[in-house]
Amino acid sequence: MKEENIRIEQTRVFCKSFSSALQRRCKLTLISPFVSGFGPWTSILHFANFFISRHERPFTMITRPPSKSKGRLNPNDAARLANLGIDLKFRNQPTLHSKVYLFEYDEGDYTAFVGSANLTRGGFERNDETVVRIRTLSERSSIVTEIARLNGRGSFPFEYWVTMNQQTFENGEIV
Repeated sequence: MKEENIRIEQTRVFCKSFSSALQRRCKLTLISPFVSGFGPWTSILHFANFFISRHERPFTMITRPPSKSKGRLNPNDAARLANLGIDLKFRNQPTLHSKVYLFEYDEGDYTAFVGSANLTRGGFERNDETVVRIRTLSERSSIVTEIARLNGRGSFPFEYWVTMNQQTFENGEIV
């Protein structure tokens, strides 16, 4: 059976498709304003360690600046991700609302998920989410262009956030 190149998926199907997309070696970009444990991973750190162990490379993540607010990436987790080599970027809050997950495979093809699901347990399991899975080569450039826009003007790296917030970062921890 031939798989469709564009398909709308509800929450449970999306979670399975996301996990399936991780089975092949890939370059991964995650964009979500809210980040926590999701799918089978208890935290974003658990996911990062899983991904690096399987793919032998870090990934890129664009999110809102760290905060101790519920659902947001907390400052110490941000520091730990940066220490793992994750390319961590922040968009000025509260402007980021996009949820885009791009898997670019070594063989040259890709899978992208664009929709309402945050990188949280709610987005992957509990909420009634709608996500479009895209594999059409003609759409690849528009997805990559959107990611470049979100990664460009208006975003800044973790190290800049540390300086901007006068945080001290030592041995993978905010002190």
